Amino acid sequence: MDTNNFCPICDVQIHKAKPFLNIKPDKTLQDIVYKLVPGLFQAEMRRRREFYSQHPEQSIEVGIYVTTGIKLCGIVP
Repeated sequence: MDTNNFCPICDVQIHKAKPFLNIKPDKTLQDIVYKLVPGLFQAEMRRRREFYSQHPEQSIEVGIYVTTGIKLCGIVP
């Protein structure tokens, strides 16, 4: 992620010292999106497997959560 401490959408400073403090996955939103969009979960998992097989240096333990960034502008600095 970029080292910029400002939201790329609304240009609000996120947190001066710890910019990643309030950024976290929104599992509820993700579950809703996966239920509304047929095949999205399977496609997402396939893309992740392809990415990590091509970039082993990026490999980390990957769960179901996807940080979407949608809640980024809702963060109160």
